[in-house]
Amino acid sequence: MVCCDVIIVFAAIMFLRRDRYRSMLKVPAADDVMMVKAWNMTSSGEEFIAKPLELTTDRGDGDDVTSAFPYSRDQLKELPKPALVMVENVDGVYLWESCCHDGADEGELKGSTKRQHDIMRRLAIETCINYIKEHRKEGCEGLLIPEGGEPLNFINSFDIWMESETNDRYARRKENANRIIKKPKEFHDVMNNITRLTYTLEELRADKLPEGVDPNQLETYLSLQDFRDLFQMEKDEFYQLPGWKQRKLRRQKHLF
Repeated sequence: MVCCDVIIVFAAIMFLRRDRYRSMLKVPAADDVMMVKAWNMTSSGEEFIAKPLELTTDRGDGDDVTSAFPYSRDQLKELPKPALVMVENVDGVYLWESCCHDGADEGELKGSTKRQHDIMRRLAIETCINYIKEHRKEGCEGLLIPEGGEPLNFINSFDIWMESETNDRYARRKENANRIIKKPKEFHDVMNNITRLTYTLEELRADKLPEGVDPNQLETYLSLQDFRDLFQMEKDEFYQLPGWKQRKLRRQKHLF
């Protein structure tokens, strides 16, 4: 008599869910396998930093042993959002992006929060590209991966990656549609579509704004020095002001 669990596993591997597992035939020999590494790309004040994710350990023979896959999906989900995490494994270097809580889409990021995240994303992608140039061989995979669109090469970086299963056909169709929408993108393709980090005051006051610039948050595109010279305060001080006062200052400085 064949165990039911064995039948389920066999069906998943041989017929039904071939997109949910990865063949080990192309994985390097054990001596060549590198430990997965991950960094939370964040900021401290005005400084951009890459903070290593905490390693999880397995206890063996009385000692804590770090495995080759020392992270779990829960670590990503518990990070403050929006979040950017750089992950390196044997296949490549990836930048995982989560914009909002509870699977909300990027459209909920607005104003200075969205602008700050756009800047952080660009700096994180540039960091990943430079890391590949310095530490990896030519042809290394480099992808920006939205939450919910994680490919197997990324998922297999984690010791534990649990996904909720549902028998609801509508929910499954929605999940599949989201995976198509949230398809990973090559770093260089993303960089080609990212606007500049800063613009001059003259460019931001022009009748035709640079492509991709948010007309409701023009001051966010000023350099720190230009911002100080114009508003006579730091950006943090400006955004601590009431909304009505921010709008008044924008009008006074002809940034609207």
